[in-house]
Amino acid sequence: MPEIIDFLPATCYKVNMALRIVFFDCDGTLTTVGSSWQYIHERLGIWDRHADEYQRLFRAGEIDYLEFCRRDASLWKGMSETRVLGITAEIPYHEGVKETVRALGSEGVLTVVLSTGLSFLVDRVMRELGMTAAVANELVVEKGVLTGDIRINVAHDAGGGGLHDKGYWVKRVLRERGLRKEESAAIGDGEGDRGMFEEAGVAVGYHPSASVLPLLDHALYNGSFKEVLEVLRAHR
Repeated sequence: MPEIIDFLPATCYKVNMALRIVFFDCDGTLTTVGSSWQYIHERLGIWDRHADEYQRLFRAGEIDYLEFCRRDASLWKGMSETRVLGITAEIPYHEGVKETVRALGSEGVLTVVLSTGLSFLVDRVMRELGMTAAVANELVVEKGVLTGDIRINVAHDAGGGGLHDKGYWVKRVLRERGLRKEESAAIGDGEGDRGMFEEAGVAVGYHPSASVLPLLDHALYNGSFKEVLEVLRAHR
């Protein structure tokens, strides 16, 4: 399990700011693609070769999240890491994401990605945007080739089995940094962000699904991602 605290410098925020840390979902929130898993399947031309059925079974509650991810990852066994990295490199950001995240960083706010998506994409996002830290699910690679295995660091929900959802990671980071819930915000769009919304002080939905609306302090549907920055600045 990754140790986020190693990535968080001890003095990286202004003491006069009420908002000190922001947690972001990746797929569909920072990027325009709602699922990096599905995007890869579709680009490889294998979405309708079991992957769509695995998703249906998970949503119907017929298989759990771990089994869903294992089945999905197994479809990529034997593929080169380079090929999959090239596909994730195509995924674009929402307009205004780069400016928003960089502005927060320049103002001393910690920025953390929590994603049930893949580290291939999330690591790129963290690097390009200069974010503080990230946790995502990892495809296992040996000698440049995907083994078909997956390490689940972030689960869709707190369903047990030793898996940790986004709410767990929010609480853990806040505890390790000595920050209060009231000093945090979460930005996401769907059911997988429920735990993150519940554990952060301010919950902001960017084009959110109807199912999470009751958890939100703000729901944004129009314009640039820069609207997120305006909302967060109002909470200083």
